[in-house]
Amino acid sequence: MLRVSTVTVWKSFQRRLHSKHSRYLLKWLTGNIVQKAWRSSGIQTTKSREHVTPVFTKALGYKDKVAIIDETGQHSYSCLYHSSRGLAAQINQALTCRLGYLQNKRISFLCANDASYTVAQWATWMCGGTAVPLYRKHPVSELEYIITDSESSLLLAGEPYTDTLEPLAKKLGLPCLHLPPTANLHALHKAESHCQPEEETTCDWAKRPAMIIYTSGTTGRPKGVLHTHGSLQAMGPHASCCQTSVLRRLMVSGSAALPQTVLEHWKEITGHILLERYGMTEIGMALSNPLNGQRIPGDTAVYKDKVYWIMGRTSVDIIKSGGYKISALDVERHLLAHPDIADVAVIGAPDSTWGQKVVAVVQMKNGKTITLSELKAWAREHMSPYTIPTGLIMVEEMPRNQMGKVNKKDLLWQFFPH
Repeated sequence: MLRVSTVTVWKSFQRRLHSKHSRYLLKWLTGNIVQKAWRSSGIQTTKSREHVTPVFTKALGYKDKVAIIDETGQHSYSCLYHSSRGLAAQINQALTCRLGYLQNKRISFLCANDASYTVAQWATWMCGGTAVPLYRKHPVSELEYIITDSESSLLLAGEPYTDTLEPLAKKLGLPCLHLPPTANLHALHKAESHCQPEEETTCDWAKRPAMIIYTSGTTGRPKGVLHTHGSLQAMGPHASCCQTSVLRRLMVSGSAALPQTVLEHWKEITGHILLERYGMTEIGMALSNPLNGQRIPGDTAVYKDKVYWIMGRTSVDIIKSGGYKISALDVERHLLAHPDIADVAVIGAPDSTWGQKVVAVVQMKNGKTITLSELKAWAREHMSPYTIPTGLIMVEEMPRNQMGKVNKKDLLWQFFPH
């Protein structure tokens, strides 16, 4: 067990918490604690690691050991490696470049949640490219946006998604390669013969781009977040260092508010009381004592029966439904593209199951009408499933204030007074 004595140091820090150097001192202290923890566990940190190479270079060291078990069966490290090499050869041929010389060109791929995902990712890295994974539940318009925004040079389609990506590839003028069924990934081994012999790499991959992962688009269009090979590999030591034993595990409910009925029913079934987590996902939890001072996160709470009930953020443009954070502005942007909708305001109505539900207050053009089922059918072709409105309210004219703005809080009180 790691023992780090910080009592004396921390007491001296507390006396200087309001100084301009306190943040730097705290960062130095906590950073040293984590560094010592990793060193004592035999895990290398990013700074101590001299050379970073892609994860696939270590695959042959495990050869026939099982790497992944999915619905189609077991896949060894050796099979994944050689399948990836075969696919990499096809990518090289399609983009007319040598193995490893793709110069960080982006490759978007849409695969099932199985071994084919790993093969597509490794093959991209073997070519020297940057992987851009696509989400299977996104509508075609969203997939097109990500492919275009990332400036992808080639598409990889897993077996279930060839009909989805092929029309997009033709529309965007991009080559599209089809992966074999996951159970037959070994069919890619034949193409490996067209690969040049793998060169011994001496370069450090730490700062080379590895993946671009797109956000959910809570406050607008999804944004690409770039990860390097170094940042991805740094997650491994962190997970190993912070791993807890089974006895320390808790049953936790997070994101969406936990209904009282679910809490009570869960206790009846398991005998355990769920811990309702409240924290900031974006920055994690506090490592040590917080700095003095008042912080206003923008959340609303109600004090009732000697208990603080956290109601959530006061922003009406962020809807929390079933654990998803949904941008009302983004939903409005999609719905306004409907040919018969003149104006729309999207609000988050209270819902006992999902916390909130997406409700569209709609003003139609020229007296036209639309049903909720018709709106959903149209939206499925343009929007992610969890953002599609589950409620529809028709108004003759959208209520606006003297500034010409829609007061969504007033709409909530008007249509959902309780």
